[in-house]
Amino acid sequence: MYSAYRKVIIIVLLYIPSLFTFANEQCGVVNMSSNNEFVLDLLRINNEEIYQRKSLNKMLEGRYTINLAPGTHVLNIGIFDKSEYKRLWMKGRSVNYAKSLKGRLIRLDIDVNTHYSLALSEDNSTIVVNEKESACSVATGGNIFGEKLAEYIDHEPLPNQEEAQLNSIMNRLANTFTGGTNNNAVANVLPLKVDQYFGTVIDNEYTENGTLKVLSVLPYSLAAHYGLRSGDEIIKLGDMENFKQNTSARAVMNNFLLAAFENRKKKTKYINLTVRRSDKLIEIGGKFTPNLIPQSAYTIGNVPAHNQMVNYQELPEKLNFEYERFLLTLQDYYQKKGITDKQVIVKRDRQRSKRIGFSGQEVIGQGLKVMGMEDNSVLKSVGVKKGDLLLYLNEDKKLIDQARSFAESLNRLDENEAFSLTVLRNDKVVILSGYFQVNYTPSFALNIDMASIEKGLKLIKNAKFGNPLNRGVIHNKFRNKTYRSGKVSSMREPRVGQVVTKGS
Repeated sequence: MYSAYRKVIIIVLLYIPSLFTFANEQCGVVNMSSNNEFVLDLLRINNEEIYQRKSLNKMLEGRYTINLAPGTHVLNIGIFDKSEYKRLWMKGRSVNYAKSLKGRLIRLDIDVNTHYSLALSEDNSTIVVNEKESACSVATGGNIFGEKLAEYIDHEPLPNQEEAQLNSIMNRLANTFTGGTNNNAVANVLPLKVDQYFGTVIDNEYTENGTLKVLSVLPYSLAAHYGLRSGDEIIKLGDMENFKQNTSARAVMNNFLLAAFENRKKKTKYINLTVRRSDKLIEIGGKFTPNLIPQSAYTIGNVPAHNQMVNYQELPEKLNFEYERFLLTLQDYYQKKGITDKQVIVKRDRQRSKRIGFSGQEVIGQGLKVMGMEDNSVLKSVGVKKGDLLLYLNEDKKLIDQARSFAESLNRLDENEAFSLTVLRNDKVVILSGYFQVNYTPSFALNIDMASIEKGLKLIKNAKFGNPLNRGVIHNKFRNKTYRSGKVSSMREPRVGQVVTKGS
């Protein structure tokens, strides 16, 4: 007896594969172990569902195996309470509806004629692997799962802004998970999932006409897809026109989005808005097609390249937001280059970082006020404090009041070169001195599975969207908020004393 798994979209889109090769090709063997409390069940491989007979006894005893083609694969593994798993199986119900279901995402390198035993760690928090040499013996006509994607390896620099953003994000990932040391290495795999942001920033106050004002729109978001623009006035949300209520303008927008996307009575969901733009009324919106963030993985530093298993690690919320928005940028960039069905690998060698690691306010004609510093910032190493007003670098009497030119001047210094900073602190002039320590962006490889988007759309089409499974990985509610970059610029010439927020 075996269970035919329904196609279910798990909130983070836990995935699996149906593509397979025949038994005359080489393979490795993966075994799902179990313990006294939990059963491990392979749900998806490389974002595609698997169709293979399963024996309940083998599942409960941890003897279930599957043959995978050589190469790197991403596995979605369900962790089930053993008694509930057995009860649902005996009733002929899909175990994907188990209340105890938890999901784990791993990335595993498969070698020929190697046996990989996957099991829970002692505290049941992560999945560990034990491997040994073992022939991959498949009866004639048997299946080998996990088709390897073609790779597009990109060593060439991205456009200037995107390249700077790439290095900044990878630096922050390195600092977050290695403590900023250049010797440690880190690897992570992140799932294909639905973008949880609609993509607008709405003014919290109503306009004089009682309408909603769009302050900004995230690139590559649903809002951008529907055609919303910064400066639009939303005068109608669906059939609702009179917005002024006891709630804020943003709350009105949030409630409208939640009602539209979580309406379980409507299988096909639509969103319709009427906006005023340049004194013209425009109808925008349409059928809801989820905006998907592609599956990705990264390695930073010298991570062993072979037979390395990587467990999914959740990123801090703000960093995760910026990472996902950047993935959407890269997805658009490579799609325009005609790359839609390959594994894009963006590789960079270790290089000197131009990032100074501070944020400040440009007070034109007065100096550069330090608002914050990273732990490894060169400014912090020479004694600069938050609130200091930077005045001069070395003997140069040219006032420091522009963040970019100051960063460029610092980056012209050599490793261990002596330098001094004149700062204003508590109305007193203080001269600080030290030696310039160069920060380095470690070597890294960022993998983007371009084919995962099409696979994800198929999963959504064939599944009940929004099924509340896979607790704790990501929720499927759209948020009508976004992090502000903190960077404010002026279209006109800044005046003396004007404060302009910058970061470097």
